[in-house]
Amino acid sequence: MEIKVRSKFVKGFQDCLEEAKRILCELLEQSPTFIVRLIWMLTYDPMLENYHKPDYQKWLERITSLVSSEKLDLFKNEVMYHLSQIQKDFFNLNIKPQSERTYAYLQAQVGKAGAYIIFTRCLEFSYHDENSINRCLRLLSKHYEDSILKGVKSLGFNSEESYFLIPYASEIHNLLYDLTSEKLEVKGNMPEIPFFFSSHEDGGETANLSVEESNQVDISVSTQETSNEEALKVAVEEPTTAVTNSLSPVAILSNTDLISSFFKILDELHSAGINFEELIQKREAISNLLAATKLFEG
Repeated sequence: MEIKVRSKFVKGFQDCLEEAKRILCELLEQSPTFIVRLIWMLTYDPMLENYHKPDYQKWLERITSLVSSEKLDLFKNEVMYHLSQIQKDFFNLNIKPQSERTYAYLQAQVGKAGAYIIFTRCLEFSYHDENSINRCLRLLSKHYEDSILKGVKSLGFNSEESYFLIPYASEIHNLLYDLTSEKLEVKGNMPEIPFFFSSHEDGGETANLSVEESNQVDISVSTQETSNEEALKVAVEEPTTAVTNSLSPVAILSNTDLISSFFKILDELHSAGINFEELIQKREAISNLLAATKLFEG
């Protein structure tokens, strides 16, 4: 892949420009999901004080072996700039008007990748039941570090990520609230879909991007209704050992026909006066009855 790097990148890496461009080009050949997560790791764990999954660790070590800590923000911004040019649709998030300033602030503080990760975690969590959402919002609004950490962790962030995000608890709270306020107002209408995602990426020391550096990247935020399936993939991509329910947004979107058929059967059962929950509870007895019926018919 051939790309034209910007003048500030050329100036900053003039002593190793060709190698820096080579790493940049090869990285941009990876999936956008991989790139965003990698840049996020370089944001909350810039010194690589924790070991990450092998695929990520290889890239992290390759980048930091060439890019000094003073130039890391410059490299990350260049990566995100070109990624936003190549994968424009990937960054078309359904940001509500009331959340635009909050999202822009997070972009300036934790970078474009960080803001994207935060939004997708809030988006994934918005499918939780009402009690879980209210609990998370309460924890994020507290003034105690322990409570804030619990709130951030409930969104699926690991300990290192959570410590890094403590200063932005109010912004995270506002994003989650804006995503769920309409659902919470209609009490009882929000389906109970519990998720138990956790990140296995280890984190490290905090590192804030300056507003000036972060604003160099221009990733558009769309307020139109667009598909967030790719965004959800970032939020839940990492495998976990804490998953107790496979009913994730990605699973739902990947099995739309199957789930639609299931709902159709539910409607038919309801029309026939059959209680679905009772049917599940007595599944074994009913199965035996059906088997016996077939046996007699045979």
